[in-house]
Amino acid sequence: MVAIHLSTIQRYSTKDGPGIRSTVFLIGCNLRCAWCSNPELMLPYNKLLHFSSLCRGCQSCVHAYPAAVYMEDGAIHMHPCAQHMAGELEEVCPFDALEQVGMQVECQQLVKQLEKDFTYYEESGGGVTFSGGEP
Repeated sequence: MVAIHLSTIQRYSTKDGPGIRSTVFLIGCNLRCAWCSNPELMLPYNKLLHFSSLCRGCQSCVHAYPAAVYMEDGAIHMHPCAQHMAGELEEVCPFDALEQVGMQVECQQLVKQLEKDFTYYEESGGGVTFSGGEP
């Protein structure tokens, strides 16, 4: 099976082309355009985002994965290896301050997901936009 690396699917979009559409945000791009709308998706692997505004400093992540996360000067910091544990770390945080961006999805599974909105595409002249992921 062929898999695709994507960040998210934005449904019912009216900004990325005519009609109602779904935008599939792909991960990984070598172009590095200065005007990129999603620079966090340039690197070709899952990423762990830390939202300091949601973090309460409970250190649940530090206690669970001390080799990946540490506290310094009252702030959470992540070693590069934390990116490879994104899913596990996301589950540890009770305040949702950690979020994994990226997943591998089989193409057939993606098509099945997008087909759910076929009626909207057909009635509005919309469709699907693939964003990012340039080779």
